[in-house]
Amino acid sequence: MLLKIVSQFKGKKVAVLGDIMLDRYLWGEVTRISPEAPVPVVLKKKETFTPGAAANVAANIVSLGGNCDLVGVVGADEASLKLKDELNKRDIRTDMIVTDASGPTTQKTRVMGNRQQLARLDKEKRNAVSGSVEEEIIKKINQIAKDCDAFVISDYVKGLLTPKIAAEVHKVCSQNDIRIVCDGKPQNKELFKNCYLITPNKKEAVAMVGNGKETIEVVGQKLSHKLNCNVLITLSEQGMILIEKNGSIVNIPTKAREVFDVSGAGDTVATATALAIAAKAPLSDACRIGNYAAGVVVGKLGTSIITLKELEEAIISDEK
Repeated sequence: MLLKIVSQFKGKKVAVLGDIMLDRYLWGEVTRISPEAPVPVVLKKKETFTPGAAANVAANIVSLGGNCDLVGVVGADEASLKLKDELNKRDIRTDMIVTDASGPTTQKTRVMGNRQQLARLDKEKRNAVSGSVEEEIIKKINQIAKDCDAFVISDYVKGLLTPKIAAEVHKVCSQNDIRIVCDGKPQNKELFKNCYLITPNKKEAVAMVGNGKETIEVVGQKLSHKLNCNVLITLSEQGMILIEKNGSIVNIPTKAREVFDVSGAGDTVATATALAIAAKAPLSDACRIGNYAAGVVVGKLGTSIITLKELEEAIISDEK
């Protein structure tokens, strides 16, 4: 059943709106501790770049056989050119990306020594986008949303998702019967009301409800009622739990065989689940597919994408 759903990913169009980033990796070797401070000295060997955050969602959609229109904001800087180049390499259009010269392209630089992350340096601007940029984003939303099969909001609270932009997404998707999958942060929870599905991790779900003493089932039920949506809570090594609006609860055990790095795992869950929803899968099956996808990417180092073949192999291996 799940393999049949995955086979229908090809050609499905998923629109993605969110905070796009450039993930930069400095790879090196650690052989000694600095005499200046108790920190490792990293001898740099290479430097790599990958699309991050909402751009990583877009990259995964294409890697899994879907089509994607990506809407986001970058600065007028070298990082934006590098990010667009990386997106073009992955066959992702960049003409829906808006340039805002008032701030930098969000960039995360990770220092990797002996295959371990030693430090991360962030460059970003967290202010809400200006009114003129907001209007440009709304125009882009209307261009991409009307003929898509699902819509993903990837919110990292970097200023893109304003109440006005969120309202436009809800309006256009409601008019065209498009389901919204939202991977967002607690600070913007009110903007996620009436989405089809939200995908917080346990910490985020508890923060959205405001009570860490209750069971995760109760937290999910309260969140579902509060935001009028289905809720998929990721629980790291404990898997996931789906709380549907109709009150049903589905526990989904983890499919990770070995965990190297959780970078981008949440993006992957939202991606695979949204593609399955675009393929008209039952919600519980869509979430199971998202769980398999997450199990693959956490076994990779760095922000990684999952291929359609890897997802199919993970499902087949588990069903043997």
